[in-house]
Amino acid sequence: MDAKGPSMELHSFPYSDVNFSYDPGPFRDLAGSDLGRALWTFLIQPQVLHAMVVAVRLGAAPVAAISVDLLAAFGNGDAAIPARKQLEQGLGERFPVEVNTSLDQVKRLTGHMIRQILQALGCVLRTKNSPANDRTGVFSTSARYDFTDGGSPQ
Repeated sequence: MDAKGPSMELHSFPYSDVNFSYDPGPFRDLAGSDLGRALWTFLIQPQVLHAMVVAVRLGAAPVAAISVDLLAAFGNGDAAIPARKQLEQGLGERFPVEVNTSLDQVKRLTGHMIRQILQALGCVLRTKNSPANDRTGVFSTSARYDFTDGGSPQ
């Protein structure tokens, strides 16, 4: 510590050494599609990871913490229609090959991916089917997680 106060060390992104890999299990076809690959890439972006970690620390739903960003990344941007419809139309426009994929399937895939990401960060599942409290209305239910050590990613 010097006369100016405590020194602050800057660290690299705390999750940069985590090996995020995804086992699609029952979502093999959808996860292997362009949509699935784009969704995985979105979910492991530093700002999205950070939002999910903060949500877990606060006891909130990780999907609610990322729904605005998910809508911005995959929605069609038409604020005049409900968020669920924006997302559905945006996915259909961006991934026409997967147009037969329902929004519910995409949301289930998102939750499946999030679970594996959070487990890689040291989280354990606390509850399933809890209210998501998602202000966009895209997600109505969500799993909730806790860190195994009480609050910090591995």
